[in-house]
Amino acid sequence: MGWNKDTDFKVIFTDKAEIQAQQILDYLACELENVQAALSVEQNMKDIAARLSHMVNSLKLCDDADLRALGYRTIHFRRHRCFMLYKVVDNCAYVIGIYHINSKSYIIRFMTKADIRVKKHFKKFAIPL
Repeated sequence: MGWNKDTDFKVIFTDKAEIQAQQILDYLACELENVQAALSVEQNMKDIAARLSHMVNSLKLCDDADLRALGYRTIHFRRHRCFMLYKVVDNCAYVIGIYHINSKSYIIRFMTKADIRVKKHFKKFAIPL
């Protein structure tokens, strides 16, 4: 999606994160028929990627011991109930996944079965996509 420009750290979205981002945007635009929300979330994702490139190591490691041991961190969206899970390797921040948190039922959406560590990190129930 070309979300990062000239920055301190290179932000790289894994294929999985790219797919999750597109699924979130498609869900908003097509399922909920809210194109404005999709555009807002997309802009927020771009803003987060730009912010992340400048503050990669300033965010704390995940609270969960397993994720922390693996070096994972999160960055939360400013205007939406979403976050990106990422890991720093050398001068790159690899975004591993993008997740939406449903605040009413505390369910993390847009997850796959491989995201069990994220589910454990947030101690919530996860629904596979």
